[in-house]
Amino acid sequence: KNNTKNLQQSVTNDDDALPLPARNSKLLAAIPAKTMTKAEVVAYVTGLQAKLVKQKGNAAEIKTAQAGMKKYPASVHHGLALLFFTKKQEVPALYILCSVIKANPANSLAMSNLAAILNHAGFPHKSIPVSRHLLPHAPKSAVVNNNLGQAYFQLGDMDNAIRFLSAAISIEPLHIEANATMGYINEARGNASAAAGQYSNSLKGGYNKAAAEGIKRT
Repeated sequence: KNNTKNLQQSVTNDDDALPLPARNSKLLAAIPAKTMTKAEVVAYVTGLQAKLVKQKGNAAEIKTAQAGMKKYPASVHHGLALLFFTKKQEVPALYILCSVIKANPANSLAMSNLAAILNHAGFPHKSIPVSRHLLPHAPKSAVVNNNLGQAYFQLGDMDNAIRFLSAAISIEPLHIEANATMGYINEARGNASAAAGQYSNSLKGGYNKAAAEGIKRT
C-alpha cells in the first residue's frame, strides 16, 4: 500500500480571482542546486530535526514525539509518525521521520513521507532537496514527482510545477493531488476545458474538496 497517497498538499482557494502563488525567488534561490548523496541527506535531516527542536513553541510536541519513540520499538516509528500526521501533529511527525531516516538512509518511503509532510506544513523549500535525492532512484514514482510539483507550485515556480505534476499524471493518470493542482493552474490561466478534465480525473482518483470545488467553477 502506498502510504503517501493522501499526504500531498492539496490546493484550496477561496478567492474568485484564482491567484497563483507568487514566485518566491528568495526561497527558490536558497534550494541547493546539487543533488544530495546519502550521507548529505543524513546531515540534512539531522539539521532539520535540530531546527525543529530549537523552534520556539515546539518543546511540548518534541517531548511527545520522544515519548512515543521511547514507548514503541523502532520498527513502528515510521507508522507512528504517520499517525501523528493524521492527527494534524506535524512537528512530532517530522521529528520522528527525521530519526527514522537517520537510522536508515535507504528508507525511501520515509523520505517521500518527509517531503510530503514538509510541503503540507508549509516548508516546500525544505522538501525539494529530499525529493531531488529520491528522483534519480525513482524517476517513475508518481509520489516523488507529485511532491516536487506541489513544492514548486507553493513556491510560485509554475514551469517546474507543471513539469513534475505532468510527470506524476503520466505515471498515474488519476493522481488525486497532481490533477487537482494542474486543474487549478489551468483554471487560473483561463483554460477552463483543460481544468475541468483534470478536476474530473482528480475526483475519479478519489474525492477531494479542491477538485470538487474546481469542477463546479469550470
